[in-house]
Amino acid sequence: LEIVDFVNGQDDLKKRIVKSIGDPDHRFCEDHLRMLRAVRFAHSLEFDIDSETYKSIKKNAHKISVVSSERIENELSRILIESQKPGDALQTLHDIGLLEYILPEVEKLIGVEQPPDHHPEGDVFTHVKLMLNLSKSSEISPNFSKRELVYSILFHDISKPEMYMEEKQEDGTIRIRFVGHEKKGAEVTKEILNRLKISSKEKNKIVDVIANHMLPFQSKQMKLSTLKKLIGSPNFDLLLELHRIDGLGSKGLLDSYRFLNKKREEFSNKIVLPQRLKSG
Repeated sequence: LEIVDFVNGQDDLKKRIVKSIGDPDHRFCEDHLRMLRAVRFAHSLEFDIDSETYKSIKKNAHKISVVSSERIENELSRILIESQKPGDALQTLHDIGLLEYILPEVEKLIGVEQPPDHHPEGDVFTHVKLMLNLSKSSEISPNFSKRELVYSILFHDISKPEMYMEEKQEDGTIRIRFVGHEKKGAEVTKEILNRLKISSKEKNKIVDVIANHMLPFQSKQMKLSTLKKLIGSPNFDLLLELHRIDGLGSKGLLDSYRFLNKKREEFSNKIVLPQRLKSG
């Protein structure tokens, strides 16, 4: 068997490099989506992007705006799901200049400070990247998909920039707060997912989980009836997994996650929510 390699692809594979064939500017002008695809290949295979190819993507990044939302969503979803470290892939999308055109709302998370006692890892963008990397360890339930999980992670704090508040304490220190960011974030997420043409079923599940993602932190103080309502909700599995990763991606605390898991086991042999008298 003889391999005829006109473009030295074998060498690039050995060097673990993603490289365009010929002039990268020409290749990316033929199909602008190839710029996103280069990032996907690099992070799913753990390759580097060739320097000339990288420079060309950075120069032509603005052209991704003319690609249809459906094609962008497909590549973006695959990047977030297939990358070995999806958070690192998100950083590359920013560094290479694509993120500001495909998800300007996520770009705004960069540099948004968080209270260090709750988020020692750093700004909101860093928090989201850590969570995306942690999502590789997630066990996918029959009740949610990997795509629903990664988009829930990506957008759960999407409105923190606009809901940012500083409160001066009695001791003179400044307390950072994001009151209502989950509800506002659900509204913004709905707009983004509409733009990306995500199906209504997936969109509604992601939006619901984002709107309620602060509830698990309050679970130990809930009335029993409220707790049963939370655990019996149809999107609880996705909410709980988002909560687990949220805890690991900040201070690493899982107290409320363990509490909710324990309560779910206690309720497993009981009717958590009463049957509806009527359905739609």
